[in-house]
Amino acid sequence: MSKRRSKGLKEKRKSKILRIFPSAEIFSVGRRSVVLKKGKLVIKVEKDAHPGTAAREAKWLRELNKEGIGPKLISLSRKLGYVTYNYVDGVTLPEFVERCSPTELVRVLKLCLKKARKLDLLGISKEEMHRPVKHIWVGKDVKFIDFERCHRSDKPKNVTQLCHFLFVGDNPCAKKVRDVFHIDKADALEAAKQYRTKGLELVLSLLDLDHVPKC
Repeated sequence: MSKRRSKGLKEKRKSKILRIFPSAEIFSVGRRSVVLKKGKLVIKVEKDAHPGTAAREAKWLRELNKEGIGPKLISLSRKLGYVTYNYVDGVTLPEFVERCSPTELVRVLKLCLKKARKLDLLGISKEEMHRPVKHIWVGKDVKFIDFERCHRSDKPKNVTQLCHFLFVGDNPCAKKVRDVFHIDKADALEAAKQYRTKGLELVLSLLDLDHVPKC
């Protein structure tokens, strides 16, 4: 594990973790954590400046796994500050959107929106749906990852934020989705606005294959 990429972890703690997970390699580095990977296991290690991050991640994974959301939680070490869970095979949502067919796009985006809806119904705000570039992975299933910033909320906005990202934003995902389904930004904004009172159906109706030209 390079010193530069593992910056934020004290050498003593890092050594202990590597003795438990020999040959683990750095998968990614975030603001609060360093993520290691060994085979199909992910080891998410909180940085010294952010104690409690691993415990929060484990808490939410434990709860959300019951709802079919998130990678499967394996273990938590409060003492060494890491959480382990199953690696999610697949690609990020933007990578998937870039290369998928319209039919696949409908299936996956509806799954994303329904999972976001479930979070809303549970009263949980994920805080990253406005730009979930690295937080939604697509493989055999759709998996949300990174729950360290989750919190309870009387008015979670997971679906609303995801709608803005998928249908309204200036990002490549939204541009392709609008182009494929001929979605007008104003219609998308109205659907997101009515979501609170009318549920998810109007939002899902934006993903209409009848709007896609037949080859």
